[in-house]
Amino acid sequence: MLRNLALSAAAAVSLSCGGGEPPSEPAEREYAEGVFEGTADLPGGTEAFASLALRGDGSGLFLIDAYRGLLDGSATVVSESDSTLFLSVSGGGRCLGCSLSVAGDTLSGAVAFPGDYCSLSVGVRMVFVTDRVPSEQEFFSKCLFVPAGFTVPEGFETAWCRVRMLTEEDAEADYAAVMSSGGMLRELTGGTWPSRDMTQECERADLRMFQAEHEAREAFTYAVVSPGGDSILGRVSVTPPPPGTDADAAVRFWLRRDLWAEGSEERFLPLVMNWIEEDWPFDSVVYPGREANP
Repeated sequence: MLRNLALSAAAAVSLSCGGGEPPSEPAEREYAEGVFEGTADLPGGTEAFASLALRGDGSGLFLIDAYRGLLDGSATVVSESDSTLFLSVSGGGRCLGCSLSVAGDTLSGAVAFPGDYCSLSVGVRMVFVTDRVPSEQEFFSKCLFVPAGFTVPEGFETAWCRVRMLTEEDAEADYAAVMSSGGMLRELTGGTWPSRDMTQECERADLRMFQAEHEAREAFTYAVVSPGGDSILGRVSVTPPPPGTDADAAVRFWLRRDLWAEGSEERFLPLVMNWIEEDWPFDSVVYPGREANP
């Protein structure tokens, strides 16, 4: 199953490669048209599926991991020597900056995902696979994470917690939960998250992104809250599977360090698994880092 890769979040900025705007009158103007597929090198050494459908007028469709974008701007060759494509890329309220070049049948370059406080830059390598550019509906419909008519579950409840959608309004409580368990979470994420100096503003930007992904049905991040809802106890995420994984979805969760020390994670895992099996449409699910992997 291909994944729903949708672009979400909220900064309206316009970037270009190399730190500057594309020249208004390039020395040479050409357009590459077709579909490119390949991989994106993400921070931490991981790879993600990537696909670009580029039309002759410079518009098109861009997908990478959990982001989807519509290209709307010029894709021009500005130099005879390096055949660099400068793309002004926007979609879902956030813009991307791209520097892509074509050599034979291979497209390579870098893409930047700007946020309000955080940014992500990835390297992209794609191979030209077809000369027919699909329609937007055709392109994205093949990459739906959950069926179009599926009602996304609101969550579930236990005697000691409630699982419901994580929103920007949870920023303060979620930040407290994350930073109080920072050492444990860095062990789980290989030291990549959360950084020791992560600010609440950066956390809020993450939650805006999660909420937008949830509303766009691209990925689903839930808060684990106390019965009264006044405290964040952890998170559960239901996302597209890692690249190369023969599964329909990946499910991850963490609970605060004090709950982990009490053994609550072991008791929580079968509850999450039962919820996924009963309420979600996936045939095969992986639980990265958990012994529950099929």
